[in-house]
Amino acid sequence: MKWLSLLGSPKKPNPSEYSSVMLYADIRNLFFKLNVKWMDSLGRIGGELGDPSAYYDLRRVKIGFRMEL
Repeated sequence: MKWLSLLGSPKKPNPSEYSSVMLYADIRNLFFKLNVKWMDSLGRIGGELGDPSAYYDLRRVKIGFRMEL
């Protein structure tokens, strides 16, 4: 059993070496620009009637964190 002590004892895993925490923020349309979703063949945004749903929604923000062990 003396040869086992020469190899050394196995190192115990430290959870802080393998785990990670990430904080994130996903911001869409920060400056409130009207981003076009669709237009008709003549290039009119929202078609002939000027459909207001032809633009994407305004600002969207997602904030969160992710933890891996």
